[in-house]
Amino acid sequence: MPETYLAPFFSDNFQLKVKLQQHQTRIYFRVLNCHCTTSSLPQTCSILEHFLPGLCHHQCFNNKQIPFLKEAQNTEVGHLFEHILLEYLYLLKNNSHQHHPIHKGETVWDWKEEEKGIFHITIDIGSSEMDTLTQALDQGIRLLGLIVRPQKQGNVSV
Repeated sequence: MPETYLAPFFSDNFQLKVKLQQHQTRIYFRVLNCHCTTSSLPQTCSILEHFLPGLCHHQCFNNKQIPFLKEAQNTEVGHLFEHILLEYLYLLKNNSHQHHPIHKGETVWDWKEEEKGIFHITIDIGSSEMDTLTQALDQGIRLLGLIVRPQKQGNVSV
């Protein structure tokens, strides 16, 4: 089965290029502002708890062996997007009673070899589930956009 490329996404804060393969999806994720980690985005956890409370239960294999919501206080933005995407995939598939709603992902980066802010995300969902992936990407992009944009006082909504 050939690879499929989704239309690239560009915003003032980040860009995504998505390549669907038969059994996995590869995402080139690039931060376009100074926020490479969530340490400079203090509203991250409160927004996640409000819009995606299921992230509190995510298993994350990190160096410190801490729960993802704690990790989210100071993690790379590409890693954050991976978990947001995984949670939206779970919600979409679970709500429509699809089989295998839980997916795995991995985010890697090498800022010695590539420009700072470039991430490579791999998710174990393939081209046969393109519609579900596209919905999860749309929702994830909106939520990440809310997290990385400058916050004003008042309510936030996605």
